[in-house]
Amino acid sequence: MTSPEEALFGQEFGIPSELSTRFLGATAFAGESTETNTSTVFELLNSDQQQFALAAASGMSETLGVDASHIELVVEESEEHGRRAVVMDASPNGQHVGLYRDILRHREEDPTWYTIEVGGKQIDPLEGCTQSSYRAMIEAARARGDRYLPDSLALNQHNGHVWTATMMTGDPLPEPGKIMIGSSSGGPKVNFVAHPIDRGGKSFRVRPAVVVGAIDR
Repeated sequence: MTSPEEALFGQEFGIPSELSTRFLGATAFAGESTETNTSTVFELLNSDQQQFALAAASGMSETLGVDASHIELVVEESEEHGRRAVVMDASPNGQHVGLYRDILRHREEDPTWYTIEVGGKQIDPLEGCTQSSYRAMIEAARARGDRYLPDSLALNQHNGHVWTATMMTGDPLPEPGKIMIGSSSGGPKVNFVAHPIDRGGKSFRVRPAVVVGAIDR
């Protein structure tokens, strides 16, 4: 149970208490049993990282309209960056802002389009959505025992929503004119395929994600 002190955490920064409470209960590591792992991702962060994570989540919710209940802390691991905490939109179907070509056009017209302010700085929340952070988000949902994984056919058949896939906006393009897109399946596999940046429809989504920093503990 969250203590009164924990519930007040972050209020001096204008951060909604529901975000503080949610992050304090975040599952620590994708793939590990919550029965044997009592620590949380939030507890692994230093105080500055905690405040940054809460501020980033608040910005994603207030500026981009992401449902606060779908914003999660995940731990990604990659050879390039090591082990990092990422604040990420873990909603069932992500956000629809157009095709990748539309994103490029918007950014050419206005560099601040689809950005958030965190600690007085403009942050690009599209940079944090990579194959490693996306995989961590899906694996965390699977470890919790979520019945319908984000971007899955089972979810589409359950809620009647278009079957979605997420664009890996934080990764380099695999080749000119193509972007990697990710989706999940009922098994352990996370699917990534290269897709033309100018093809597709409302099924292609983005997932705002902000890197909080390295985890050393």
